[in-house]
Parts: sequence; structure tokens; C-alpha cells
Amino acid sequence: MARIVVAGYMIRLPLAGNILAFAQYLRGLELLGHEVLYVEESGWPDSCYEPLANCYSSCPVAGMDATKDLLATIDCRCTISYVDSTHQVGYGVDRLDIRRFIQNADLVINLGGVNWLEEFAEAQHVVLVDMDPMFTQIGSFAKEGFDRYNICFTYGTNVGRPDCDVPAADVEWVPIVPPVIPELWSSLPCPTAEPVFSTVANWSAYGDVEWNGIRYGQKGEEFLKMQQLPRLVDAKLRIATSGMPRRIAAQFREFNWEIVDGQHTSLNLSTYQSYIADSSGEFSVAKNGYVKARTGWISDRTVCYLAAGRPAILQDTGVPDPLRGLPGWNTFDTVEEAAEAINRVTRDWHHERSRAQQLARERFDYRVVLPELVHRALEAA
Repeated sequence: MARIVVAGYMIRLPLAGNILAFAQYLRGLELLGHEVLYVEESGWPDSCYEPLANCYSSCPVAGMDATKDLLATIDCRCTISYVDSTHQVGYGVDRLDIRRFIQNADLVINLGGVNWLEEFAEAQHVVLVDMDPMFTQIGSFAKEGFDRYNICFTYGTNVGRPDCDVPAADVEWVPIVPPVIPELWSSLPCPTAEPVFSTVANWSAYGDVEWNGIRYGQKGEEFLKMQQLPRLVDAKLRIATSGMPRRIAAQFREFNWEIVDGQHTSLNLSTYQSYIADSSGEFSVAKNGYVKARTGWISDRTVCYLAAGRPAILQDTGVPDPLRGLPGWNTFDTVEEAAEAINRVTRDWHHERSRAQQLARERFDYRVVLPELVHRALEAA
């Protein structure tokens, strides 16, 4: 088995929904028998968000505590560490020991491209997992340059195809999907109340970007196109969101959307799982940039819904066959198509539920995704 360093973005944003995007890699690799060290670096001044205080600082202690708590809940025992790049100080693990582990690692997996330590280049193999297609390729992330990686993976499952606008340049982007640990989700109880389709969303994670004169935007503008949807369906629609302007939240409530606090929903694993458990399925749009560029982006949140037996109804980002059209995975382009999908899934929910769990096991299970990632990474020149 391999010595693997995983770099990510948990400690600086210690909310359960975000932590899980990285934690399922850590626990999955651990379950497969690998020795894993998690490393995160500060990146920029005052980069650490403290949810309870609702403020940013340069101190990672609160984030490390929250991350350790969630990892312990899922029985993940890998060591986590944090590097203050300004002062070259290590938290959790001594800075020199971090450097030595990386230099002797078989593989560094940089999730999201928001970390770079000089010693990454000394590992035998270094790979990037692009979690934000289009935005990564035009310079929002991985600013150290793609040529530093032996291989570049992407959650943009349509990247490199003729109908995708993501500029691949000279990089061969290898499609990959987010891994899920089904055992974390499969035992959630079935919802007992009226049908509810929900999601967890950041209204606008960061600013829009422009490429070749075309603007690529955030998720909020795509939700605005769906305002009338609750009046067209026989189900409740719920969004746990952060960053939604109060004026817009009031408008959505007038259309019978239920708007709840995204930060409270993601406070810890228990609140996050309870939110999904109370849902019949996921309904969500995607970032405007994902849709407009036809990236084929797949969400690390959606795979949790699927593993919990909650079918997904998702705005079409260009995900290619064979996922398209499978029971449990439903896509739409217009508000009318979204309404039709919600009503259809509601009528046949038990079948859609079982197929959602089957889809999670067959396509997104860590035992399917991670061995292929590690094999390809270690084979890359």
C-alpha cells in the first residue's frame, strides 16, 4: 500500500458539508489500506473561518478541532496537519516532520488546487483533482501551474469533449467523480412527512470570471430562474444557503420556497445528515459557469444524497452518458422540466430511492473511484 499525502480545504472552512468533500477521500484511502497524512496550508492572511464566532483569522485551531471531531465521528484516524506559510509553522505535526513525510510519499493528491508547498514537487507523484471545472482552468485555482502535476483529474466529466467550452490547453484532463462512503449514509431513516426536495448551496462562492469575452457566473443566478417552481409541484422545496441576500430570500419565500440557514445545517455531521434524512431527494441548480461551459460537473454533495437513497434532480451541466437518464439521476434545463422531474420522482419515489442507492454503489463508491485514481496516479510519468 502507498504513503499518500492529501491536501485540501477543510480546516479553513470547517463546516460539515465542506469537510465531507475531503474527509471521504481520507477515510476511503484509509479503508483501502493506505497510510495517509492530511496537509493544509494557510494560503493567504486571515484565511481561517470560525463558524461560531462568524469571523476570519489566521488561527487554525478552531478549524482543526471541528475537523478532528468530524473525522473521529466517521472513524477516520489519519493525521491532520496545517502549515502557516507566512511563519513556516506546523500545527498538528511539526513542520519538519511534514516536510519529511511529503518528501518520502508515493503520492500527493491536491484536492481543489488551493494548496501548494514546495516539497510537493519532491514526492514521487503529484496529482491535481479539479473540483471546480472552468474556474480552475482559467486561473482561479492551481495557480502554481498544471505542469507541476503528473496527471490532472477533474470533476468536469465532459471536459475535453467538443461541446465543452473549458479551455483544456495542453493538459489532458482525466474525468473523475467524487467518492462516497455508502455506509455513512445508507442507514439514514426514510422521511415521514410530505415530500421535500432540498439542497445545500452557497449563493455566490466568489466572483464571476470571464473567458474570451464570455462571463461565467455563480449559482445564485441559476436559482433565480427557478423562483416559480414551488407553484408547479406537489412537494416542498428547501434550500439551506449561505450568502443569499435578504431581499432575494424574501422573494423566494413569497413563491413558497423554504429558506434555512446553511451554516446551521452544516454545523456538524449530525445536523448535516439530519437535513438530508428529512429530504425525499435533492433538487439543485449548478453554478452558471458549470452550465454555460457544459463542464459535466458532478457535486460531492449529490453523491451523499444518492448514497442515502435520495434521488437527485439536477440542472444539466453536460454530464455525458451513461449517467444521463438513469433512474435516481434526473436532469433538467427549464423550470417546466424541473417540475416534471419532481412530480415524476414523487410518484415513483420508492423505485427512485432504491436506484439512487444502487447508483451510488456502482458509480461513486470509494471502492470504485479511489483505486482507479491511485492506480492511474502511480502509473503517470
